[in-house]
Amino acid sequence: MAGLDHLIADDLRRLIFYFLDNELVANALFIAERLTVYEPSADSAHLSSLCLLRLGRLSEAADQSERYGKSGQHLGCAYVFAQCCLGLGQCRDGIQALEQCRSSWVEVNSWGKHSESNRQILPNAASIYCLLGKLFEGCDDVKSAVECYSNGLKLNAFMWDAFTRLCDIGVAINTSNIFKVSPNLLVPTSEPFCSRSYDSENSGYPLQAENRPSQTRFVGLPNADPFGTSTRHNLQVSQPSRRVLRPAQIARDTTSKSKGKKRIATVAKRIRAPEVSSEVETQILRGSGTQTPEYTLPSVASLATRSRASRTEPSSIRSERRTFVQGGDAQYTTKAESSVSIPDEHQYPTIVAGHKRTPSGRLIQNQTQEFVRDQVGARKSVRQMNRTYAVRTPDPKTGRTERERGVPTNSKVKNPATNKAPTTTLLGDRSTDHKAFSPEFQSSQTNNTFSLTLERRQALESLLSLFKQLGESYYLSTHHQTPLALHILTSLPITHQQTPYVLSHTALAHFELADYTTAALTFSTLRKHSPHQTQHMDIYSTCLWHLRRPIDLTLLSYELSELSRHTPETWCAIGNSFSLDRDHSNAGKCFKRATQLNPKFAYGYTLEGHEYIAHEEFELAIQAFRKAVVVRKRHYNAWYGLGIAFLRLGKFACAEAYFRRAARIKPRCEVLVGGVGMALEAQRNFPAALNHYTAAANLAPKSIAPRERKVRLLLQMNDIKAAASELEVLRGLAPQRGFVYVLLGRMYALDGDKEMAVRSFGRAMGLCPERGKAITEEMAALIEGIEDEDSDVEML
Repeated sequence: MAGLDHLIADDLRRLIFYFLDNELVANALFIAERLTVYEPSADSAHLSSLCLLRLGRLSEAADQSERYGKSGQHLGCAYVFAQCCLGLGQCRDGIQALEQCRSSWVEVNSWGKHSESNRQILPNAASIYCLLGKLFEGCDDVKSAVECYSNGLKLNAFMWDAFTRLCDIGVAINTSNIFKVSPNLLVPTSEPFCSRSYDSENSGYPLQAENRPSQTRFVGLPNADPFGTSTRHNLQVSQPSRRVLRPAQIARDTTSKSKGKKRIATVAKRIRAPEVSSEVETQILRGSGTQTPEYTLPSVASLATRSRASRTEPSSIRSERRTFVQGGDAQYTTKAESSVSIPDEHQYPTIVAGHKRTPSGRLIQNQTQEFVRDQVGARKSVRQMNRTYAVRTPDPKTGRTERERGVPTNSKVKNPATNKAPTTTLLGDRSTDHKAFSPEFQSSQTNNTFSLTLERRQALESLLSLFKQLGESYYLSTHHQTPLALHILTSLPITHQQTPYVLSHTALAHFELADYTTAALTFSTLRKHSPHQTQHMDIYSTCLWHLRRPIDLTLLSYELSELSRHTPETWCAIGNSFSLDRDHSNAGKCFKRATQLNPKFAYGYTLEGHEYIAHEEFELAIQAFRKAVVVRKRHYNAWYGLGIAFLRLGKFACAEAYFRRAARIKPRCEVLVGGVGMALEAQRNFPAALNHYTAAANLAPKSIAPRERKVRLLLQMNDIKAAASELEVLRGLAPQRGFVYVLLGRMYALDGDKEMAVRSFGRAMGLCPERGKAITEEMAALIEGIEDEDSDVEML
């Protein structure tokens, strides 16, 4: 029964891979629970916890992986456990789990080992460093988080998540030192489409089982158990890789109706398979055998060429390429296959012994060195083994068929000069093609290899150049150099500019520059390209709020609520719609709902705080703003809100501190610099306040608010001449704003010009009739004050 349980576990494992690959995670979880019954091991616990994690059941996944993960016994369990700890807020436990198994992942690099048919289910060092950075960030250990993110980017420059988090933290980054070709990215990506069998210390197996197991077979080599628990150093060869890796002959399917295949199968039944010693086997698999250079791994170019040729070649032609070799042990072989075969006609998956690896999961260095050193020899041998000839196709020049020209048939031949064994073929005598062994041929193959390496490097450089542009724009945006970031985004190729990511960040850049009209237009374009996107729609709704477009804002809120009522951006849009209608109570409830859906949503807390300020509930506003800065320490909007709240409460020193904190984050924002001026003005520090108002006006020459505050302060300081100069500029910026003429009336009244003062106040009442009473009272008080001063002068 033990053997039967083992086979059942194999089938269950393949089913799990199948369901995970097809996003049928619930089915995979059901099968994984059955697997834990037949094979209660760390491997089974990892698969089960992985399914729970993908279903979002974090607590259950943590319980399932804690036994082998928290202590670091199993890398997969430790990684799943750490991810669960990150989601559950137990970051210390996640850090401990990953640190316990550091030796098993710190040197693992899986660059180039992921494709459609080859997966690594266990993480590598770059991904674990990124997860560690998030865990340290959750523990407020920013220094360790920055170190982990940096290590992850050194190993894999495409780790975009690590880069963006470094930018959000506020680290000074030179993107040229990150997005560049490094030795980690230049490792060979031509590894055959095979994967290591699952190992509790070091393993990676494909997420999908064999697509066509009926077309593969077992090769009778020692320790060739794909999922066994006793032997974990195996190499599973999937069906697409049968033309790529030939350490032992993989017998072809004999179920075809091709006549050539039937004839060859008849001959193959009379041939016995020779046994292979473990020493020879190791040489074959590692590609280091001195007598069989044919087993050296081929290069990428040859793999791609052979894959295309194999897909397009008729099966009848492939069957005619089989030959019969005499001399020594008779055996059945083909030109595209090696000399060791098992002519068993049963349909089994092909499993051969795997590469030697260290406990940390790295390949033994000799293999990589010999792969690079023997590339020329490998390409030569693979080309010889994979020469294809059309059957009975005469040459247009000589009239001879390819079968008459002949090809080399002995796959054990290392050099034509040393081949003394007589050979015969099923298709007749053939002469050896010495062209493949000529120096010119080898030189051309070497040039092709160098050309491929050069093309690979050029492709990486082009891709990294694109990432550098995107990364530079993101870095500049997070460090509030928005004009430069916008310039980079608009200089991208037009095809990239039309992607949702670039469109959304272009709109955000315009929003940061207070160009709300252009930002709204860009957001509208984004909605056309990606109508179901909810990310950044909270900023879009705020943009419409600033533009005072209630109809557009209501329509956006309705569309988002129809699309998804469980996203915080939807409730922010609804809250902004209520706020524009001056329904601050319902607006605050909507913002609170947004933060309930996502407690890490800092912008929702900020909007909630501003609504509390509109209600004059300053204590609640302070609580909301503080929650926002806990989530995002560099969220300058929340720091500014805290300054406003304390300013209203009369705590001017605290308000100044919060305004300065916000201004340090975004030093070129006129609103934040003006906030510092307001706090200084409240403390009667008029010269310092005037300097900040002047700086704010210089940062944004077309901004009205800093100039208005500057004029009010100048009038309070009785500096009529400077106030008149600023009022001329202000009247040019806002000719239809009533407050401008109120300030003009005050200036004329202080200057003693009653006629111009009355005329200015009258113009203000015409522009702002709703404030007519307040303007009349101010005008009367100023004129009365002037008359009192005149009477005092006459008495003197």
